[in-house]
Amino acid sequence: MIDIAANETKTKVDAGHGISFGDAFRVWLRVATLSFGGPAGQIAVMHRILVEEKNWISESRFCTL
Repeated sequence: MIDIAANETKTKVDAGHGISFGDAFRVWLRVATLSFGGPAGQIAVMHRILVEEKNWISESRFCTL
């Protein structure tokens, strides 16, 4: 029999994507504070931060959202 409690190591980051809530919150707060110029400006800021800086999603995934 396998002892699941001994082999299981769950952390705050272990949500299937590897990004903690705190990291995500700080990034979205940064996007919100840097977003001026309407939707086009916000999309550009999101692209720069999420795709180029953080590499959280790919270019193709960002374009399909």
